[in-house]
Amino acid sequence: MTTDRIIITQADGQEESLPLTFRGLNIGSGSKNDLILSGPGMSQQHLRITFDGATAGYSLLPLPASLPAYLDEEQLLPSVERAWGPGQVLRLGQHTIRLERRQTDGEPPAAGRIPGPAEPVEPEPQPLSIFLIGMVVLIIVVIGYIIMV
Repeated sequence: MTTDRIIITQADGQEESLPLTFRGLNIGSGSKNDLILSGPGMSQQHLRITFDGATAGYSLLPLPASLPAYLDEEQLLPSVERAWGPGQVLRLGQHTIRLERRQTDGEPPAAGRIPGPAEPVEPEPQPLSIFLIGMVVLIIVVIGYIIMV
């Protein structure tokens, strides 16, 4: 089992360590984020860290309309997910964040197994699925109309 952490370094050099759960983490200056970072260069909703249970890796997703985020001094594109691993430095405003991955039992996390508190995850509707459902409903309505007439 892993006990992953992020190390946040403030502009004044002060460091803070925070456990990283496998359900992800929202970062920004707004009060509804999991990690609140303020100061110049920070957006209300800046970035989301996600965990992929299949590959047991983390990804960064800069949110739309956020100020720039940098991974190893390369600017991340808004709404474009990017893999993030140990040794890479994430910079948001005046803050830097590093990922620290630790194994407690010597085994990597099992693929598809996401430890931590279980939260129901509602799948996002897929455009093709919505289209097909709409077509089925339309066909049923048309057949019902033809039968009634």
